Amino acid sequence: MSFEMGIDTSKVESSFEPRLLEPWEDLDDLALPLCELLDEAGVRFFVGGFGDRRWPVDVRYDLATIIPQLPAVIDSLQSRLEAELDFYEQGIQRTVMIDYSGDRVVLKCSSFGKWKPLWLTEECVVEDFRGMLSRFVNRLSFAVSVAVPSLSSVDPLERWSSWGN
Repeated sequence: MSFEMGIDTSKVESSFEPRLLEPWEDLDDLALPLCELLDEAGVRFFVGGFGDRRWPVDVRYDLATIIPQLPAVIDSLQSRLEAELDFYEQGIQRTVMIDYSGDRVVLKCSSFGKWKPLWLTEECVVEDFRGMLSRFVNRLSFAVSVAVPSLSSVDPLERWSSWGN
């Protein structure tokens, strides 16, 4: 599988002082202030695929748009129903459609900006996709526990800390 999303916490500053966030209604409400803190803490977000090893994504805005989409993507993996990851921030502007065919995941990329994928479709075994997604949400949960420890016990972040293990 070439498509990959990941969280890198290797540069998280040990001197970063954890913060509290104001009360929030849902992941849409939480994502932007949370990602600002993750960015300040030194967390890095990376995505690649469809012929491009690293997409120009960042924690502060791009990860903030992906976090609210994760529950639907995880649910689609369980139910094998179609889902999407929409990277809609200016400069990235692409969507990855996720579909299932037997024991395979079929990913299709559409670009709405200048960048064009080298290939429009990638496939992988469902378990490989599940593993990538599991590592992603596990690392995201760990990053949150460093930057905003009070949120590490809040759903869905608490669930994500061990999802797929």
